Amino acid sequence: MRYLSYLSLLLALFLCAGVSAMPQSAGRIRLEGAGQSKFTVGERGIVSHFWDGVRFSRGEAKLAADSAVYFESEDRIELFGTVSIVEATRSLDADTVFYDHKLGVADAYGNVVIRDYQRHVRLDGGRAQVFETEEALVLWEQPRLILDFDLQMIQTFILADTIKYFAAEQTATAINSVRIQQGTLEATADHATFYTDKEEFCLTGNVQADQRLNRLTGDEMVVFSRDKKLERIEVEGRGESIFRQPARADTIAYNGSMLTAYAIDFNFREDRLELTRAAGNCCSYYNTAAEDAVASCRNVG
Repeated sequence: MRYLSYLSLLLALFLCAGVSAMPQSAGRIRLEGAGQSKFTVGERGIVSHFWDGVRFSRGEAKLAADSAVYFESEDRIELFGTVSIVEATRSLDADTVFYDHKLGVADAYGNVVIRDYQRHVRLDGGRAQVFETEEALVLWEQPRLILDFDLQMIQTFILADTIKYFAAEQTATAINSVRIQQGTLEATADHATFYTDKEEFCLTGNVQADQRLNRLTGDEMVVFSRDKKLERIEVEGRGESIFRQPARADTIAYNGSMLTAYAIDFNFREDRLELTRAAGNCCSYYNTAAEDAVASCRNVG
């Protein structure tokens, strides 16, 4: 049997849901090949088994797995061993994928890698759950989000306990133990929101950003870049900053300054801190290098 009616419909929807609601391609699912197959009838109804290099296609979409099992009465398919779903703009790789058509939910396990080539987003982790209707997915077990993963520019790496990606809204959120690395910038927070269509992300909860010898902390933080170059960091609520500059052009000794305020902005040019602005209960401390004539000073404003 070359074409499978129930399986064709299910796999078509799976290809749409498995990689954050892929747009459907024209044509029916075609069984391209399987070394062996068998059909059984039991308590779970009719069950179709395929193994030894299972391959399907639907238009430009390609699906491959070592084996597949389809439960007709449950409208559920289980794919095992080097699972790969590839379409023009997105792909999903995993060791195992379960898709429940009735719920519109796909669960992927083991070495999960999801790529959204249209938005230059890559996500990987030990487990993922994809929600067809919401066009969203969630990753657990050491998840990682990479922005601009396939471009020749500075990439942004995000690690967290949980990462959620909303393709239609072009946003992603990282929850708990968030760590971010983008060029010379490293940041940590409890929660972060990223806008994949803009060079901007927002951090909340135990926020800290380090860039070269500079540090900025506060309640909330927004990071702006332009052409992947750090442009500005804004902090609001209990802002505190530390920045250091060479005492002279020909020295390795640094003058250090500490600034506290309700709001603090770091402004950068060519990846170097150029200007600092502060507002609300400002208090600054200046600690000079040992070779400087002035020991220290303090300003309150």
